[in-house]
Amino acid sequence: FFEAIFRKHEPCTIIHIGYSSKPSQSYSNAKKIQAQFEHLVIIDSQNISGGIAAVLVYAAELVKREPQMDVAQLVQQIEALRAKVKALYIAKGTDFLLASGRIENREELEQIPKNSWPILETIEGRATYSTYKKNGPIHQILATALEQFIKQFNLSREVIYLVYSLGLSERVRQDTTHYLVSQEFKTIVWLQAGSMTSTHFGPGGFGLAGIEA
Repeated sequence: FFEAIFRKHEPCTIIHIGYSSKPSQSYSNAKKIQAQFEHLVIIDSQNISGGIAAVLVYAAELVKREPQMDVAQLVQQIEALRAKVKALYIAKGTDFLLASGRIENREELEQIPKNSWPILETIEGRATYSTYKKNGPIHQILATALEQFIKQFNLSREVIYLVYSLGLSERVRQDTTHYLVSQEFKTIVWLQAGSMTSTHFGPGGFGLAGIEA
């Protein structure tokens, strides 16, 4: 993979921003081959799903805005951003989360009603169970969770990333978009969840990631 990029764009430096090292081995696997390439930098995003998107887009825009920036300075700025990315994830029930085996405080998650809506946050690179909402309509669950999350963190209004797995209705996505527009978010990006997020949060799962102002 890296060899093909180097051959096509030589001379260049590759900055690989990987999935959080806490729940996954992808970062450590990339680190194992780093020594084979002189101009390969591996960064732990300390995020998952929409949180990675926030880090990646920030890095790409930084390069586009300042193409002559020194690599070391670029890496420093990317790493400084990681802690400012705040992410929230909501699953319908606990079955998929418990089966994944990657939740930090699994014991607490096991204690909540199975038909409730568990809410997780990314804390220090780990998907950590935070709280839950009692069973009810997803649009009400999302509205309450979004309002509380936005109040808790002073998120930049420039851009917000929303992730959904198949099963979350178009109506819910539209209502969520309208709410975020009312909160003066300028750019709202919807992303369909990939295999990792879908198999952890199950059908109808939802995620949000933003950057602290």
